[in-house]
Amino acid sequence: MQLLAWFTQWVFSTNTNIRASHAAKQSNNVIIIGCGFSGIGLGVLLQWAGVKFVILEKAEEIGGTWWYNDYPGAAVDVKSHTYCYSFFSKRIWKDTYSFRDEILQYMRDVVLYYQLKQHIRLKVKG
Repeated sequence: MQLLAWFTQWVFSTNTNIRASHAAKQSNNVIIIGCGFSGIGLGVLLQWAGVKFVILEKAEEIGGTWWYNDYPGAAVDVKSHTYCYSFFSKRIWKDTYSFRDEILQYMRDVVLYYQLKQHIRLKVKG
């Protein structure tokens, strides 16, 4: 998995440098709608590529589906070790099929590790 993460980082940094100048990357902004799994993942990739971005989220907290679905027993339907980013693997999960709170904490850990908080705007109403 780590090899895939390094490869992804290399591809994005290499291709981005070929396709756009530093000035072009700094003058173009990307708006990501939603701070769920996809929004956070795209944020990390754009950060690696050096592109300016913002993530807009209407909820009070990050997490998307995992923030909204707080019913008892909410859990992933695939094995936990496969429900994570290739660039931020988590080896030890409490359960084979993790519950909502652990998934949300994983997402918070990604945001913290990659310092995405500065790019996230919560409680944004359309």
